[in-house]
Amino acid sequence: MFTIYGLYDAADPGAIRYIGKTANLRERVQSHVGTARRQKRGSRTYNAKWIRSVLRAGRRIESVLITMAETQDEANRLETQTIAAYRAAGHRLTNLTAGGEGAVGCVPSEETRLKLSKASKGRPSYTRTPEQRAALSARLRGRKNGPHSAETRAKIGAGNIGKHVGRKRTFSETHRRNLSLAGKGKPKSTESRERMRLAAQHRPPMPAEARRKQSASQKSSPKMQAHMKRLAEMWRQRRAAAEGAVPCESNC
Repeated sequence: MFTIYGLYDAADPGAIRYIGKTANLRERVQSHVGTARRQKRGSRTYNAKWIRSVLRAGRRIESVLITMAETQDEANRLETQTIAAYRAAGHRLTNLTAGGEGAVGCVPSEETRLKLSKASKGRPSYTRTPEQRAALSARLRGRKNGPHSAETRAKIGAGNIGKHVGRKRTFSETHRRNLSLAGKGKPKSTESRERMRLAAQHRPPMPAEARRKQSASQKSSPKMQAHMKRLAEMWRQRRAAAEGAVPCESNC
């Protein structure tokens, strides 16, 4: 869903000064104001200068929802029509274009074209000279373009240990413990449990070597050893109760 919106000075609600389209009106208005304040790229546009003049006067920039569109094409068409209608009604819009995609309707003045021409004259071309191409060719000659060697892969792997590479992240022991404590006792919603169930169904089976390592790691942990002792004691009491030697306790 797309929104066709207008911006205006809070002190003059009847004068729309900018018309645009967006999928998130609140974020787009914040972007307009933030760009004008921080002197970022695009802050020299007519719209940004107008926003700065309003803010310097101690007033606010407000927005109004004009119409909605279901698709991008419809939003482009409605934006163009709305800009034309508001300009025809006498609103002094700060839009540089006629709306829609691209820079349709943006015709630079003769003064602007002259400035661009002067700025381009004498600028060195991006085309490399024969000497630059020869030097680049000599520098790249002999370089392998194929897969890395085993030694190179080992160096890359060693350098990435402990780093946040892609989606993998290594947490410290303290951080893992804090995450575990924070997650204990939290009830999971029905949707979360269903997502976990579906994820487990499509998870590839664990290799035999990985299962062996996991089993050995669990058996050597103090928590697992204490659990095994409790199970052994419980089964000992059950067998004794079945043989009539010792009455079974309540946890049998």
